[in-house]
Amino acid sequence: MKFSLLVHLLKHESSNLVMVFCNTKRNTDKVAKNLRFANIDAMAIHGGLPQGKRNTVMEKFHSGKACVLVCTDVAARGLDIQDVSHVYNYDIPRESKQYIHRIGRTARAGAEGKAINILSSKDYDNFSQVLKENNVEITEEVLPVIQKVASRMPEGRMNKPGDRRMNKPIRRGQRNKRRQLR
Repeated sequence: MKFSLLVHLLKHESSNLVMVFCNTKRNTDKVAKNLRFANIDAMAIHGGLPQGKRNTVMEKFHSGKACVLVCTDVAARGLDIQDVSHVYNYDIPRESKQYIHRIGRTARAGAEGKAINILSSKDYDNFSQVLKENNVEITEEVLPVIQKVASRMPEGRMNKPGDRRMNKPIRRGQRNKRRQLR
């Protein structure tokens, strides 16, 4: 559900450069790959990439060849990134000060920007703590698109995003039947 919502927002929000923050290198790579699969020009950057690759990713992001940068907190501080109109917290940071660094990537030097937190039910406790520790008040919006996206999801367990069978439910015993046919 979070991924479908992210794709919808990226395709329908008017934006310049966008940063999507994840907590792990693995999730960063997965989200970037699946965004490309959804025809969104996205690149991943995290501390596990060699410096040369990180430089290439940043050059493409600055030039607009890739408008979406999916990143870990390695991009939350110390990088000079201009024209970021949107920051999405796909994963809520574990430490509250990281939240401030992340959302500080947008609306720099008096420019306007948006910070959007995509929360699932498991994120609420951590996010409440982040807000409390930073004395931050936010406007909570439940987007109408959530009902729209949810209504399109088939019942049953979903395959991982990027899987060719995405949006087709896996029914119990399906894998075992395939093995028996061999």
